[in-house]
Amino acid sequence: MATTRPSAAILCAAGVEQIEVTVPRKRLEAAGFEVVLVGPTTGDIRAYHYIEPGDELHVDLSFFQVRAEMFDCLVIPGGLGGPDTLRNDEQAVRFVRDYWHQGRLVGVICHGPWLLIEAGVLTARRLTCADQISSDVANAGGAYVNADAHLDADTRPVLVSGRNHSTVGAFADVLVDQLSLAPLGDGRGHHAL
Repeated sequence: MATTRPSAAILCAAGVEQIEVTVPRKRLEAAGFEVVLVGPTTGDIRAYHYIEPGDELHVDLSFFQVRAEMFDCLVIPGGLGGPDTLRNDEQAVRFVRDYWHQGRLVGVICHGPWLLIEAGVLTARRLTCADQISSDVANAGGAYVNADAHLDADTRPVLVSGRNHSTVGAFADVLVDQLSLAPLGDGRGHHAL
């Protein structure tokens, strides 16, 4: 990526919840971010509205084409199929773990925490998520928060979480607010937090 604009990666696989991609993408682009969809392969994937088929989304880059340091923000949307596919993809898990350890902003919503659980990074972190996976979060060492959106900013990385598709607006608002507070790094696609 040859850009000096701040950049965000939204992780996607077939079955991702469409609105949990499109709303954060729109808000991030409005805030001046270059947003790319990253997945196991490039090309078009089918998004969903819960269990109903939605539109096709274009995945711009594969995990083999990116490095964690290329991005200022990482967004992991939910849905049923997308996060399940990603948590079973070794490259996706490695990318998330690498990004997490660099300490930059992470946003996760709905079933997206499945990927953080697989990466083994939720110990002592507080977040909201789809109610159905709150016990998964607790079993991974995290603490479930019963809220539409939640900010866990006591340690790095800053973690913004959202409950589900019906609260995606609140989630995106907190995410963009946090990005506006973080000073940009050296223009190579990362913040100096």
